[in-house]
Amino acid sequence: MAKIKNVSPLGDLYVPSLGIEVAFGETTDVPDDAAASLLDQPFNWASGDSKTKTSAPVADDTTTPEGA
Repeated sequence: MAKIKNVSPLGDLYVPSLGIEVAFGETTDVPDDAAASLLDQPFNWASGDSKTKTSAPVADDTTTPEGA
């Protein structure tokens, strides 16, 4: 089992393949294969534990525009 966290800007998400709804900001346990699939959507899901890594880095939006 792996932990995933809902970070979607859309809020609560329903995962049909697992039959669960995950509230925004909530971390939940899912099977490892499901976590791997969901983490391919880095704008919706993030790892909720240290053993599961995201498949792509999340964009850093803290940079300031050049010349600002």
